This record gives sequence, structure tokens and C-alpha cells, in this order.
Amino acid sequence: MAAFLLPRRVADTAELRGQVRDQTDRLLGLVIGLVLLSVIIAFVGVVNALGLSVVERSDELGLLQALGMTGRQARSMVRWESVIITLLGTAVGVALGTMFGWLGVRVLRDEGLTAFALPTAQIGIAVVVMLAAGVVASMMPARRASHVDVLHAVNVE
Repeated sequence: MAAFLLPRRVADTAELRGQVRDQTDRLLGLVIGLVLLSVIIAFVGVVNALGLSVVERSDELGLLQALGMTGRQARSMVRWESVIITLLGTAVGVALGTMFGWLGVRVLRDEGLTAFALPTAQIGIAVVVMLAAGVVASMMPARRASHVDVLHAVNVE
């Protein structure tokens, strides 16, 4: 009961700003963690899509190699497919993220969030990292595409 009799301390402006900054930093850390999780899921998705593509097109890849396509060209083809998939996914992600960020600022305008700033440097870094991840994701399927059994692929059933 003695705790209720203690005088309460009123926070000044600097302490209030610090508390809001701490809460915002925690929320930002959560969002960054979710973004990293989505990048990992996208990476696995690209590897899976390319792997299935190579398996499903093994006959075509074998025929192309029988006609003179080198293993290096097959790997390059799969890598470019990965880059295209990654670019499309990144473009859609950046567009949707920008739209939802702008809408979030519009919704929270009455709460004091008035400025919308597009972090172009961070977006550029994210695009470059995603492209690198797309190339890395293509390594295993590209290797498999370059080692297709030509005789099995051209065998007519």
C-alpha cells in the first residue's frame, strides 16, 4: 500500500522522445527480421523453381546439348532465368513496399507521422543483394542443367 503513496514522476520531452525512439527501434528490428525471413523464403523458392524447371526440361536440355550447346551455355541460361525471376520479384516487392510505406504514413498522419522518405540507397543495396542471391540460388540447378544425360534425353519412347 505504501507504493501507491509515492509521488509519480512526470516524464519530460526528452525522456518521452527516448521512449518513443526505443519503441520505434524495436518495431523496426521486428520488421527487418521479417524482411530477412522473406528473403530466405524467396531464396529457397527460386532454388526450388529452377530445380523443378531443370528436371522438367531435362529432355530439352539434353537435346540442346546434343545439338551443340555447351555446359557453360546451359549454366548461363539457367543463371539468366534466375536473374529474371529475381528481378521481377524484387521489382514487385519494392513497388508494394513503397506503396504500403506511403499508405502507412498517410494513415498515421494524425499521430504525428507526416514525412514520407524513400530510402533509395537502402533500396539499391537490397536490389543488388537480391540479384546476388538470385545468382547464388541458380548455381546448383545450373550445374545440374549442364550435366544432363544426352543419350537419355534424345531417346524416343
